[in-house]
Amino acid sequence: VVSREPVLLVGEPGGGKTTLVQVLARHCGATLRVLNLSHATDAEELLGGVRPVSVAEVSRRLRDACAELFAATFDAAANAAFLGVLDRAFAASDWAKVARGAAKACDAYTKSSK
Repeated sequence: VVSREPVLLVGEPGGGKTTLVQVLARHCGATLRVLNLSHATDAEELLGGVRPVSVAEVSRRLRDACAELFAATFDAAANAAFLGVLDRAFAASDWAKVARGAAKACDAYTKSSK
């Protein structure tokens, strides 16, 4: 714990490995995640499987993140026309237009922060 080095605890089931680490974590005030592994554990179980995501879902998340960042950086009311163009570009999946709009917003931010 003091050297902050990872440790692999190996031993027979019921030997107290998990209990020891739970007590140590509680004593240190650390959050502990317990993973019970075996020789049959594979990477998919640890990392999670690949789940299909629709382009519509990804683009919606991207649009929402862009809108939130834009509103935190610029006056949304003063830029309503620009935001309308971006919304229509997102809706039409016109990624080239979205990219140009993002570049324009970045340029405006760079100029305003000087």
